[in-house]
Amino acid sequence: MRALMTVLALAVGIATASAADPSEAPTDVEIPAAVEMRQIVFDVGGGVTFSSKWPSSKIYEPGALPLFALQYLRLPFFGEVVKDEVKVFSIFPSFNYVQERESSDAAYLAGIPNRDFALELGPGAAIQLGKFRAWGDLRYGFTGHNGFVGNFGLQYIDKPFERLQVAIGPRVGVASDNYMETYFGVPLTATALPAYDPAGGIKDIGFTVDMTYKVTEQVRIVGRGGYRHFVFDALDSPITKAGNDQEFSIGVGLTYRFGFNLYRE
Repeated sequence: MRALMTVLALAVGIATASAADPSEAPTDVEIPAAVEMRQIVFDVGGGVTFSSKWPSSKIYEPGALPLFALQYLRLPFFGEVVKDEVKVFSIFPSFNYVQERESSDAAYLAGIPNRDFALELGPGAAIQLGKFRAWGDLRYGFTGHNGFVGNFGLQYIDKPFERLQVAIGPRVGVASDNYMETYFGVPLTATALPAYDPAGGIKDIGFTVDMTYKVTEQVRIVGRGGYRHFVFDALDSPITKAGNDQEFSIGVGLTYRFGFNLYRE
């Protein structure tokens, strides 16, 4: 039980840190000898990212990049959720932090209510067949907005060098009405932009690049980059037209591999 509480505490600590759409999890599952007999093995770490302050913002700022990836899990009655050297199916936590948006951030936001910072939490899952991996995540905003936002994508995975793994592929972003209204809607109180009421659906398309370099059996350097272009109602928003219709993000960090026993056999 003590080990279980330790794992849960680590997961909560990671999830409450800020991030820039860190949906994708590393795909290698080589288990070092120090933890190979454990019932759960995961990578945890952090780094720094550089991304837009809020959706369609012209302002780019550095922020924290939390990293977490489940590599191996063995459960009573269910058996091994992740095994061997390739994860056929995997689950991972998805989290994101969007900074607050104030009307004073840009002249075109005059008359639009301020938006508090948003902490988004939810699950993610991936299926890998050979060198291709399909993934998706869905998060709910507990602060700032009370909507749903998610991403779905496909990645091609390759190892150009023994210690280096690269994954690249397209992605699509979706969001609910509440999310769209929070970041792309314009109320009648706005003085610089016309009123606008967006609907939920697909909000952006783009691609992701993930790189993992194995320093030791337990330490890895993780690099992440992404690009997205707003589409449909998000693109038609006066806020997007006055701000940016496309964004990029880049980040780098370190992870360390841990292993624990969750229960007595």
